[in-house]
Amino acid sequence: MIGGVFLVCAVIACVAFYPIYRDAGAHVSAPPTLPGGLSKQDSPEADELKSSMESDLRGTIESIDEIATGVYSDEQDDDITHVVVLVAATGTFFSPGSEVDSAFKGFGSSSGATTVSAPSEYPAGKLGGTAKCGSSAYSAGGTSVKMSMCAWADHGSVGLVLFMGQELSYAAGHFVDIREAVQTRG
Repeated sequence: MIGGVFLVCAVIACVAFYPIYRDAGAHVSAPPTLPGGLSKQDSPEADELKSSMESDLRGTIESIDEIATGVYSDEQDDDITHVVVLVAATGTFFSPGSEVDSAFKGFGSSSGATTVSAPSEYPAGKLGGTAKCGSSAYSAGGTSVKMSMCAWADHGSVGLVLFMGQELSYAAGHFVDIREAVQTRG
């Protein structure tokens, strides 16, 4: 009888902790290029934006192990309002949905962005977890630029992809490809 109870408890524990085990060993990077013809930018402005985004993520998500940031643009489009900003981190996250919500709440606290309005759930792609996208605006120097943001979290990673000057439909359509180029599991 006791052996049967132990076996049932062991099976339940394995099923409950499998997603955490599966997502453990996640790695994130900011590669030189991203899907959609985006190339990583290296400038003082890009460094400042990356630093701001990293600070926002670290301020809202606890227990971050590694972090990767990047600012990207289409080489054919010199318009600063069409920049894509990436910030992703690894760690152990027991509640991916809560981590995504925290990422949205903390976003923009140091960067001049307004609150992201009504983030909605979207498919997270083959890497799984929780994903949401929403719209906002960035205000600096008296100008306001629309933007869309998508965030994901699973039990081993969390990340944000900010699409400056892009509609929500565009962001949601490209977000999963970018995540799959940035996140791996070892």
